[in-house]
Amino acid sequence: DPFSGAAGDMVIGSLLDLGADEEAVRAAMRSVVSEPTIERVDRSGIQAVYVRAHAQVHHRTLDEVLDRVAGSDAPAPALEMARNVFFRIHRAEESIHGPGAHFHEVGADDAIADVVGACTALYSLNVDGVAILPVALGYGSVVSSHGTFPVPAPATVAILKGSGLRTIPGGEKRELCTPTGAALLAEFMTTGPEDLGPAEIVAIGYGAGSKNPSGRPNVLRSMLLNIEGGVGSDRVDVLETNVDDVTGEIIAYSLAR
Repeated sequence: DPFSGAAGDMVIGSLLDLGADEEAVRAAMRSVVSEPTIERVDRSGIQAVYVRAHAQVHHRTLDEVLDRVAGSDAPAPALEMARNVFFRIHRAEESIHGPGAHFHEVGADDAIADVVGACTALYSLNVDGVAILPVALGYGSVVSSHGTFPVPAPATVAILKGSGLRTIPGGEKRELCTPTGAALLAEFMTTGPEDLGPAEIVAIGYGAGSKNPSGRPNVLRSMLLNIEGGVGSDRVDVLETNVDDVTGEIIAYSLAR
């Protein structure tokens, strides 16, 4: 439930608070950068998990990023998800800057660690599916390595386009959803919230963002649900009719038509 947007660290914190395997997440992030800091903090009265990776900023090509992902200590399905996340980011970067675009902020080792950690966290929860409520984007401007750009950032917009994710402004003059956050949510989503049906809330997790604005909890909320009938179960409409005193030739002709 990204009512206050999403970033890589917020996704990890939210899933850890939901019950993801902390040691597996630590091992995955540690293999990319140093030991991450995981602590409980307060965000406008809500207790949330705050995750920080510690690394230098580098500008990398897609191949360099994928090499870092492949060398990380994470389960194979989590690594595949992480690769797909960076493919989404790369397609967005190329659509904006042209072929051969480099990763900038999202190519830093801390961003790679965030993606690998988030994918490991989701995998460890062993859920049957993921639905994403509308993503708050924010407004205003943001300063990046390319200069000053409007919020949501061009890469975020490009990632969201065609992803199936729905968005809301969010009402805050700052960047609420980062490109990494958008790519993670797009990759994780398997079904729409409108398709869930009746559900029991089993657990709730809150992941903290780095900022702590007054009166507005800067957190990403996750909920673990038990769904009646399961997630993504098929709904089949059956149209039947009885046929009496009709020849095979007529039926064959009717079916052909």
